[in-house]
Amino acid sequence: MYCVQQLLRTPFFLILLSKFVSFENRNYQKLPPDYLTDPMANRVANLWIIDNDPMVSFYIKRLTELGALADIITIYDSPRGAIDYLLLHKTAMEHLPDIILLDIYMPEMDGWEFIQEFQKIKDQLTKKIEIHIITS
Repeated sequence: MYCVQQLLRTPFFLILLSKFVSFENRNYQKLPPDYLTDPMANRVANLWIIDNDPMVSFYIKRLTELGALADIITIYDSPRGAIDYLLLHKTAMEHLPDIILLDIYMPEMDGWEFIQEFQKIKDQLTKKIEIHIITS
């Protein structure tokens, strides 16, 4: 439990939450009416985590599950594997992620190289994919 409490205080968890909670609007009465009554309104269908650190991936996955923030959570420990999958399934919308949480510091291919590769293929994809950078 202590590890989860520490994780809740880290910046990359705030980035994860920023997709689902409006930090810009501190007056929560102005949030959409379904925000508090319908917790599923902020849920994404398919979330990818690309990080070579298994502990970080586990924490993000577990917090996402606890918050019921995504239907499908896929973890890649290598950006190359994620790029290959995107190329293989570029026309199958149900296989493509809605959001990618991307670590920057990884050994073989780092997050910046992934973004460069993604920029080359994003026009071939049948779905708009958001990339959020996470790093610790």
